[in-house]
Amino acid sequence: MPAAAQSIEKADSISALKVNQLKEMEIASRTWGKIKVPIGPFIDAYSIQTSSIVYQNQKGIFLYLILAVEGPSRSPEGAMHECGAGTESDLIWLRLDAQDAYKLRGANALLYSSCFRTIEGEYKIEKQKLLIEYQSYSTQRKETWEFQFQSPENGFILQSSKQ
Repeated sequence: MPAAAQSIEKADSISALKVNQLKEMEIASRTWGKIKVPIGPFIDAYSIQTSSIVYQNQKGIFLYLILAVEGPSRSPEGAMHECGAGTESDLIWLRLDAQDAYKLRGANALLYSSCFRTIEGEYKIEKQKLLIEYQSYSTQRKETWEFQFQSPENGFILQSSKQ
């Protein structure tokens, strides 16, 4: 877990947080028990190969998370076709209501690397922010997005877009 990810052992004491192969985030909470939050609509990959928590913090009643999720572009049956060995990589911003069994109250996803959409990019942590830069060859655009750790409620903010 990157150094910028913060512990959420606050009022509720979450004991586990992971993403499963069914494209659900599983939260183990002392107050609410085991909860599953569907995040499939925000994932471009066929399935999840790797996932990590890039950021987590509770602010007010909301738990804010950024997940990095990566997986194959196609199913095993499609491996002999275009992007058969390719990957799709998303960053997912989530706002969960910590007072209401972590119900999803907001979400946004950035596809920053993709075989299907010919996107190459990366993210990095600098000071108190997350920077996401990518080049889309299909749309001929280069974009830079930012996430400020001190203002998680703002989600991802577009900083520049060039053709």
